[in-house]
Amino acid sequence: MLKGLTAEYLLRRTYRVRAGDYVLVHAAAGGVGSLLTQWARRLGARVMGIVGSEAKAAIARRQGCHQVFVAGTR
Repeated sequence: MLKGLTAEYLLRRTYRVRAGDYVLVHAAAGGVGSLLTQWARRLGARVMGIVGSEAKAAIARRQGCHQVFVAGTR
């Protein structure tokens, strides 16, 4: 429940995400990151995610990230 409340706070209260906005999600394959990614995509945002490995990059893409960056790679 706390993960969902955190996602709601970030996407609706801190800044009201709308269609066409760009959203950068750190740890996009994690608990809160997965919720943020899916919710922001559903709101029509362009979602970019940062992850720590190629395996997590695949998860982030399945969750809805338009673009995924693996930290520490060039």
